[in-house]
Amino acid sequence: MNFCPNCGAALQAGENFCSACGTPVQQAPANQYAQPQENYNPCPEANQAPVENKKSPVPVVLGVLGIVFAWLFALIGHVLSIVGIVLGVKEYKANKNIAALVLPIIGEVCAVVSSVIGIISTWQMMGII
Repeated sequence: MNFCPNCGAALQAGENFCSACGTPVQQAPANQYAQPQENYNPCPEANQAPVENKKSPVPVVLGVLGIVFAWLFALIGHVLSIVGIVLGVKEYKANKNIAALVLPIIGEVCAVVSSVIGIISTWQMMGII
């Protein structure tokens, strides 16, 4: 079997033109093979730059919202922070985005502190402590 000297495609016996690129070809004897040109690349995907993972802003946003809502509404702060922590762990493992992990944790700490302050305030108002 012979190969096109331009693109390296396999040539059928008796072809005068390459069916892939249209280059005129001369038939070589059966024991000779035409070599593809230097710029021939059978796998162009191999030369492409690797695709970088983009950092997701979702865990960071949830962490900030968790901090804000922790002081206003502790329950919402807990929910947002916990979801942010779960997504932040995935983001940290994928892209080493430390902010995606730290901010939701800070949000949860704020929510816990807010809950404790709320409980103590409620007990004081009720005369329990």
